[in-house]
Amino acid sequence: MHPRIRAGQRDRVAPVTAGWPGIIVEAGFTPAGPGTGVTDLILGDAANGLLGTGTLGTSTVWTALNGYIGDTPIVQAVTITRSSTRQQGPLTTYEAGTATIVLANSDGRFSPENLAGPYVVSGQTQVRPMIPIRVRATWGSLAYSLFTGYVRSWAPPTAQLGPDYDYTVVQATDAFCVLAGVTIPAAALSGVGELSGARVARILAAAGWYATAQGLSDIDPGQSAVQGTTFGATALSLLQLTADSEVADLYIDGSGRVTFRDRHAPLTDARSTAVQAVFGDRPGALWQVQWTGDGVTATPGAQSQQVSGVVTPGGTYQASALFYSPQGWSNGQLNILWFTSGGGFISTGAGPQVPIPAGAVTLVTTGTLTAPALAARYTIVPQMTGTPASSVVMNAAWNHGAAASELSSNPGPWTWSGNNNATVTNLGTAPAAWYPAELPYAEITRPDDDTTMANDIQATINGSANMQQAKDAASIARFLFPRSYERSDLILASDTDALGWAQYVLAISRNDESRFDALTLQADADPDDLFPQVLGRELGDRIQVWRHPPGTAPISKDCFIRSITHTITVDGWVTEWGLQNAARYSFMVLGDPILGQLGANALAFLGLPLLPVLRVIDVDGGEDLQDGLHRDQRGGVPLIRVHAGRLSDPAGLGQDRPLGRDLAAHPSRHHRALILLQPGAHERDQVIHPSTVLPGVAWHVNPAQ
Repeated sequence: MHPRIRAGQRDRVAPVTAGWPGIIVEAGFTPAGPGTGVTDLILGDAANGLLGTGTLGTSTVWTALNGYIGDTPIVQAVTITRSSTRQQGPLTTYEAGTATIVLANSDGRFSPENLAGPYVVSGQTQVRPMIPIRVRATWGSLAYSLFTGYVRSWAPPTAQLGPDYDYTVVQATDAFCVLAGVTIPAAALSGVGELSGARVARILAAAGWYATAQGLSDIDPGQSAVQGTTFGATALSLLQLTADSEVADLYIDGSGRVTFRDRHAPLTDARSTAVQAVFGDRPGALWQVQWTGDGVTATPGAQSQQVSGVVTPGGTYQASALFYSPQGWSNGQLNILWFTSGGGFISTGAGPQVPIPAGAVTLVTTGTLTAPALAARYTIVPQMTGTPASSVVMNAAWNHGAAASELSSNPGPWTWSGNNNATVTNLGTAPAAWYPAELPYAEITRPDDDTTMANDIQATINGSANMQQAKDAASIARFLFPRSYERSDLILASDTDALGWAQYVLAISRNDESRFDALTLQADADPDDLFPQVLGRELGDRIQVWRHPPGTAPISKDCFIRSITHTITVDGWVTEWGLQNAARYSFMVLGDPILGQLGANALAFLGLPLLPVLRVIDVDGGEDLQDGLHRDQRGGVPLIRVHAGRLSDPAGLGQDRPLGRDLAAHPSRHHRALILLQPGAHERDQVIHPSTVLPGVAWHVNPAQ
């Protein structure tokens, strides 16, 4: 028998353990008709929402399946899976989302043969395949959509469970099952040169999907122009080919919307560019000690009291802390003092000296240290080397948890004293911005493998005999052989676009990946902190994950959520996220102090219309560069200055940090011209490796003219 969800007392909400979200399972026994016509009235739509201009369209009427049969809750268990795979290559392919819902059926209400049950209309049972179904959860004042799809089957148990209990297992699949089941007949060529987002909308309309105004699609405009289409295939296969040609995400979100995120979304959408939450194995507050020297005595620091925790002679340990100084100091250092069980001093384990920039939080570790003979206790001493002025203030902060061999400086049981005439001025909670508080995860997998690697990309557009290839010689040499990824079905508009596609895919896949692969959360173990996260996160969201392994510095990675699984039973609420390393999507953004550095970030394959306004530098054939101030072709303000082959930035655009980067040394210089661009309506980008950029002022590479 399936495990049951414990009973609660919330109307229209599945009974669950106290302190959990309420689970709402609803069936659309009266569904909205798809393929809304142009005469239907759609509230909120600028064209179709005017009273008196259209007829009332249908909308799905949702019926809650929650409640009780006697004292047995109807909703017994829920499993939701929205997965993706990259096993077939470097592109992310999302699979159909599924839901398995166990419903108590002791009164036969979910048996289609029961024509006296509550779900019968005009003598016809509504318990049938392809009924819309959705699962939502309420937390606080909010309702979260976890799954929306269509019932594929209502299955009774295979064995008799006795006279008083029965159940039905509902198997449901999201809208991918609809799109996979619709073959669009071959038709005349249409959509030549349209952007990929327009192609997605064209396919959905041809498949009879719901109108955009009905809120069941969310389509980005796209960045790549595509060839015309004659259809002649399933809607899903056409959509997935369009997404692959764009290097886009295509999935069904929790509310049932067909979602198309073009390749700029990871670079421009706030939920993908900014960390939405931080998870780690040392959750809790961050604590700090603050000290300053007397301006005379060298190496002022703070010394913790000896702790009762045991260290073992010959064991390896480390301590880590975050140093912060508003003024900055040449070097900070973290030491461990070893003591015997009776408190006798043995020796000092000294960590490396690390520069502490003004106003910047800096991780300082001791490195791996071996406890000496007779060592049983320790103290930790953060200090400044040299003799700083008494005005220089330093803070050192620790998380309150500790990995097995990471020595803790939790100030709860600790007291601090000044070392070398230092004055301890503060002890308490550190600012959250220093080191985001970590939400607890239950499990993390961290492989370092070649699953997502490809260093030889071969791309051919449909109808062309010209294969475009992008290879990374360094990666091939490192891994001994090429790892090829070949596509010959791309629907991009030109061979040049295919080359850009190959170079973009190479940029995100040319190396092996030391990554956090899957993160598991036991949400009911920390309801207030974790339930808003497991309910509110969506595919493509950016999170940060920390792990504090023994014997080395903490590991932190920004990750995109690429799959979501919820398992909800009486035993607990477990959510697992499949992850992808977000660092692979670090591309040049002009004006950004980090992403705007030439040579530090790959350029992004764009494909949107751009207007060249300025030729910057021609390096074809080793041509000498001319000094001078270059302006917009239409006499605009100075944008850049070329000095004997170097670029400076009088307008402060930030495209070259540090200034003076020698563009002629760029590895992609041969037979190319670098051109500064801004958005326009005429020329499309042509790309090299690493490729092009974001909307706005952008680097662009064309064949030398």
